[in-house]
Amino acid sequence: MWHAVALLLCQLAPAPAAAGIDCYACGGLVSDQPGGSCREFRNALTWSLFTVTCADDEICAKTASLYTGQEDREFRGCAAREAWFGLRHPLGCRPANTSDSQTEFCLCDTRLCNAGTRRRPPAALWMLAVLALALALALRPER
Repeated sequence: MWHAVALLLCQLAPAPAAAGIDCYACGGLVSDQPGGSCREFRNALTWSLFTVTCADDEICAKTASLYTGQEDREFRGCAAREAWFGLRHPLGCRPANTSDSQTEFCLCDTRLCNAGTRRRPPAALWMLAVLALALALALRPER
C-alpha cells in the first residue's frame, strides 16, 4: 500500500512553479534515483550520494510506514508541489493510519529538508569523547 501512496504523491499532476530544490532520495520506486535504501541513508557517513535536484514543480517528501509484523518502510524523494486542480499540498507531516499500518507523510520546500532524522555521531565517537574526558580528569594537576 505504501508503494501506491508514494507513487501517487510522486505522480500527481503538477503545475509550473519556482526553481527546483535539492532533496534527499532513498527507498524510491524509481530505479534511476541515486543512493539506495533508507537504512543505508540513515547509516551513511555522508548523505551527499543521496541527493537529487527536483523538478521546478516539485517539493521534498518523506514517508515512513510501519506495517503490522513487518519491517519499517521509508521513502524520501521529490513529490508534486500541487495536486489536481492546482490545489497545493500542505507542508508538514500528517498521519495516514490504517488498520494494519501507521504511516506519516511529510512534505517540505527548503533545501534538503526531508532528512527526517537527526544525525547522530557513531557510538565509537561518543566512547572516544568519554575516554578523553576521563583521561583529562585523571591527569589534572592537584591544586
